[in-house]
Amino acid sequence: MLARKFAGNWQKKKIQLAKKHQFKAFDIINNLMVTKREGKTIWVEDGRKLVEFACCSYLGLDVDKRVVNAGKERLEEYGVNLAVARTRLRMEPFDHLERLLEKIFCGASVSIFASLHLTHLGFLPLLASGEMPSFPIKKNGPLFIMDQRAHACLQINHGLMEQFGQVKRIDFRKNEEIVQLFEAADKNHQTPISISDSVVSMGGNRAGSPSLGAR
Repeated sequence: MLARKFAGNWQKKKIQLAKKHQFKAFDIINNLMVTKREGKTIWVEDGRKLVEFACCSYLGLDVDKRVVNAGKERLEEYGVNLAVARTRLRMEPFDHLERLLEKIFCGASVSIFASLHLTHLGFLPLLASGEMPSFPIKKNGPLFIMDQRAHACLQINHGLMEQFGQVKRIDFRKNEEIVQLFEAADKNHQTPISISDSVVSMGGNRAGSPSLGAR
């Protein structure tokens, strides 16, 4: 029974698939030590000067002088980290940032997170709770439908989502499977929630599904 349960161990399969290429990739592509950075230009440990295209800070705000200088000022005022739950204590600069973002996003409610992983941990349970006025959940709870090729930062939340509803992992390139699960959810009085990163980070061709969708 346990062997069958863990037969779909995606992390094990990922490591096994990468093994034969792993060391060559680390020698040639990965594991670079950055010794200096100026915008998109970096210098690595062996002295090479490169233009990097790996950073996920697409707007370049992490090197914007206004952001950097404001960050220095806030560090002096508040320290590196106020290690306490946000429901207990909040720092004024974060509230100020959220209010500015609400204006940019036309009055939508905004919550900021330190990382995408923390966003998933905070948002998925809230989405599944049924307590969001704009996102009601049917009486038999949510049915999470996750693309098998979605990024690991989503896959790792499988156990978290199971606390609130069923989780099905399928290949989103097979449209008929997605349709069948949405129809089954409707029949079983569940709310289907499809989860994908759209660009299929874990390999394969571009998926045709939305990043997060529900009916």
